[in-house]
Amino acid sequence: MRHLHFFVLLCSFPPSSLHWCIDMSKTNYMYPSCPQEEDKKWDCPIFNQKGYDPFIDFLKGVCIVNVVLQHCIPYNIRFRMLFSLWGESAVPLFLLLQVYHSYKGGLDYAKVKTNKLWERILKPFFLVQMIIIGISYFLSIGNISFVEFILNVLRQGGLGPGSYYPWIYIQMALIISWIAPILKGGNNKLMVFAFIIISECIEITCSLSEMPEWLYRLLFIRYFFLIYWGYMLSVKGSVLNRMTCIGSVLSAMAILYFRYSNVSLEPFFFNTNWKICHWICYIYFVCFFLYIIRFIYDFRFFPQTIRRLVEIMGRRSYEIFLWQMAYFCIMHGFLAESFYNRLGWKWGNMCLVVFSLVICTFPIIYDVVRKRNSRER
Repeated sequence: MRHLHFFVLLCSFPPSSLHWCIDMSKTNYMYPSCPQEEDKKWDCPIFNQKGYDPFIDFLKGVCIVNVVLQHCIPYNIRFRMLFSLWGESAVPLFLLLQVYHSYKGGLDYAKVKTNKLWERILKPFFLVQMIIIGISYFLSIGNISFVEFILNVLRQGGLGPGSYYPWIYIQMALIISWIAPILKGGNNKLMVFAFIIISECIEITCSLSEMPEWLYRLLFIRYFFLIYWGYMLSVKGSVLNRMTCIGSVLSAMAILYFRYSNVSLEPFFFNTNWKICHWICYIYFVCFFLYIIRFIYDFRFFPQTIRRLVEIMGRRSYEIFLWQMAYFCIMHGFLAESFYNRLGWKWGNMCLVVFSLVICTFPIIYDVVRKRNSRER
């Protein structure tokens, strides 16, 4: 727990002492109405509530980079890097943004857009899966029967890392629409307790029923608490005060406990391979980690070129997600063996991570070339 000493020290200061980051950022549009009350709270929208916000693209870019890193860095290295505190936030933050965008325009407009879900999410996913499944089955002929192969595909929701995500996204889109009328008439102060109780009931139900890992992986239920946080961000913004800072510390400690301890807390927290996908873990990501990313984005000395590159990656995050799914499923194993044989484990790993990050930006390169060709025509 010594890694949390600085984090605890930072959170022990009153929120008013954190205003120095505003002075350093020199960014006006983000904090148009932040109160200057001493030792009370710092109530500022983490996102620009009106119009286009490039920070959201930056945040999505950071998340998709973390997705690639999670899939190419070996587990024992991620274990020592405290990857759970920053890298494994990708999917929760993506889903948080999904809820935020759905409720940003008002609860009355939170409708399921089936055409958009098909064209933007499912159709590209099915096309990529057809390619991955075809190549994977061709490479596995003689090692597995066709029926067993198809059953494995169905249990995983597809092939490749992250193949569960489109199914989670669709479920979240449906529940976001269905729950909107309830949120509209709810009390914001009591709502958090309702979401915690429901989330805890989900944990207990999964524990007592011994839900299969493959089914738990494909269901949205472990992310249910994020609906509350996405809704609150859309209507109120983020509040940084002593309560949320203390909650963030406890949440970070819970993340480290679930990741680094083998002691089960069932039935209160389902013992699963999804170590940080518990409702208590999301408090840290929403109430503190988002501020860290926002500060980095607004930091005056942060290279503009890197900022723009990450924003572009964010705008093409789903395309990068689909491409990395194919890359890691089909190519990564052969490349890893080649790098390790030629360079050894240490340098081979380093080169493989860099190569994976570069090759996963292929959708951006393709998009730039396509736009340039269309302009020339």
